[in-house]
Amino acid sequence: MVINRLLQNILLCCIIQLLVTGLTFAQKDALTGEAATSAIIFDFNVDSAFVQFHLNNPAILKVADEDTVYLKNGFYHLFLSYPTNKDKYIAQNVLRDSVYSISHEFDLTRNQIDLKRENASIRYLIGGDLVALSDSSSKIKVGENQSSTGFGIFDLGREQQKLTFSNPKFRQKEFVVKRSEEVLYESYFFNSKDHAVSTIDFIPGIYQFRNKEYLKTSLIISAFAISSSFALKYQLEYKEQLDLFQETRSRYLLAEYPSLALELGNEMEQASNRLKPYLKRRNYSLLAIFGVFAIDAFDKIRSIKKNEEKNTRTFELFLKPVFDEYISAGAKIKF
Repeated sequence: MVINRLLQNILLCCIIQLLVTGLTFAQKDALTGEAATSAIIFDFNVDSAFVQFHLNNPAILKVADEDTVYLKNGFYHLFLSYPTNKDKYIAQNVLRDSVYSISHEFDLTRNQIDLKRENASIRYLIGGDLVALSDSSSKIKVGENQSSTGFGIFDLGREQQKLTFSNPKFRQKEFVVKRSEEVLYESYFFNSKDHAVSTIDFIPGIYQFRNKEYLKTSLIISAFAISSSFALKYQLEYKEQLDLFQETRSRYLLAEYPSLALELGNEMEQASNRLKPYLKRRNYSLLAIFGVFAIDAFDKIRSIKKNEEKNTRTFELFLKPVFDEYISAGAKIKF
């Protein structure tokens, strides 16, 4: 009796194991079609490329040259993909117990991995639909379950998602994103946005101070203060001499006698000569102020462009390991 129960238990365990194994293989077959009797042989001019099957629920496989992919019979929408090329669409009707050959030569003269191009292999290689970049201390969150710090690649799924950039020192920034035919790229830099030119930044040295460039701040503010002080000093001296000239001129215009008019005319000429050096000094000091404003504006523009280039290089740096095989062959990443 005990032996019979033991045998029954062993038999039951074997049946369960077979069912589980069969279910596992059935799931694998549903994805890869390896147990099917039909097949497609792919012939490429590269060592390996990528093939996307279906439109609504795409599955992407990395396929080597002359590889065989086994499929169940049916009508297939195929996209032959390579990172530097636009996807090649092929419709293939697969009959039972049949073998098909699909050949395609990718244009190897193309050397740009364009993230904005419709390309299935790019999504496969990076492992997501959205690439997001922010400051190294900022948190990036997509929906409720996906998050990273500084940089992240996210799967958007079929529904639109809320993309949030947050930093303890700033108010968070939110975007609404939805999966599209090409990979999405979003970036938000709290520092660069916060340091963007505002009204107060038109005061020389303030922008540099907010960027913590203290040496530049001291030099620009000092130059602005010195040139402004000289401008004020020379303007007051010029005004004083101008008042003397205007007073002499008024007396000259009111003179009743030729001798007095001649005397006042000489005084007016002397006052005019004394006025010229003060006018030059005042104008030179004003030019110095304009020069400080010009230097300050040039530094602002250069700093903003430098930040933008830095952010782009950082983004490229994060993606380079993903595309290292293609970059080594001469390809460049284009955003």
